[in-house]
Amino acid sequence: MIPPERVEAFYKFLVARESIRLRREAGLPREEWTSDPIFKQFSFTNVKREHDRTTTLLFREFYAADLDRHLNTNWTEYRCITLLNCALFRYFGTIEMARAIGWTEGWDDKQSLRIRSVAEIRLLQGETVFTSAYLVPNCGSTSPKHEVVAQIMGLIWGHARHVLDTSSWQIMCERLCQCWGVGSFMASTGWIPDDWTTWTPVGPGGQRGAGRVRDGVLEKIPEREALEVIRELYKARADHWPPYAAPSILGYESNVPRRMVLLDLTDIQFQLCEFDKYSRVAEGRRPKRNFKPTVDDVTKGS
Repeated sequence: MIPPERVEAFYKFLVARESIRLRREAGLPREEWTSDPIFKQFSFTNVKREHDRTTTLLFREFYAADLDRHLNTNWTEYRCITLLNCALFRYFGTIEMARAIGWTEGWDDKQSLRIRSVAEIRLLQGETVFTSAYLVPNCGSTSPKHEVVAQIMGLIWGHARHVLDTSSWQIMCERLCQCWGVGSFMASTGWIPDDWTTWTPVGPGGQRGAGRVRDGVLEKIPEREALEVIRELYKARADHWPPYAAPSILGYESNVPRRMVLLDLTDIQFQLCEFDKYSRVAEGRRPKRNFKPTVDDVTKGS
C-alpha cells in the first residue's frame, strides 16, 4: 500500500531523531548532535515518548512511586487512581503543573476546587499551567480551560471502573471517549494492554502524517485508514530499524554499541505527527516550537 521510498523516508527520519538522543546521552556537545538544519532549529519529540523530558520526570517523581504508595490497595482501585493521574497530567501537560497539583487519590468537589485554585494562582503569577505542545479545547464551554479540565476529570473518575473493565486498549479508549471532553488523542491508560501491538489511538497529527506517507500529500486521512498505515509501517521495522546504532549513525568513534529503542506500534503513530511537522518545515512552513535544549541528568539519560 505504501510506496517503498516513502517507507524508507519515514524510517530515515526516525533514525536521525534517535541518533540525536544517543549523541546527547553520550555527552557530545550540541554542535555534534546533528548537522540537519531543521533538527537544529526546531523541537521534535523523541522516537519513544518515555525519553521526552516531561515524561521522564513524571515517571521519576510520580509513577515510580505509585506502586509503593498503593501496596495495600486492591488492583482495581490502583488502576483507577493511576488512570486519573495519567489523565490529569496529560491534560495540563507540564511537569511544573504536575508538581503543583501533586498526586491525586480520587476525585470529588474538594479535589476539583483544589485543582482549579492551583491553576488560578499560577495564572495570576504568570506561571505555566498548560503545555504549548498541543491545544486543550474548551469543548464549547465558556468557562476557563482549567475549569473544563476539572469537569472532565470528574467524568473520567466516575467512569473509571467501567473504562478499565477490559484488557483491550481499543475498548478502554472507546469508553474514555464517551466522556465529554475526551478525544482519542487525550485517551491514555498507564499500562500495557493486550492489544498493544495491534491497535493505537490516532491523533490528528498522526492522520496527517499517515496521509503524507501513504499518498505523498499533506492531507489528513480517516483514523481507520491511518491505523492501517501505522500497522504497515510497524511491520516494516525489521528491514528499516537497526537494533544497534552504527558508528556512522552516531557520528563519533566508539567501541561500545548503543542500542536503538525497541519500536512499539504507538511510537509509529506519534512519529508520523513529528514526520509531518518535519516535512512541513522542509516545504517552507514552521512548526510551533524552536529547539531550546536543557542538558542535565534527564537528557543525558543518567
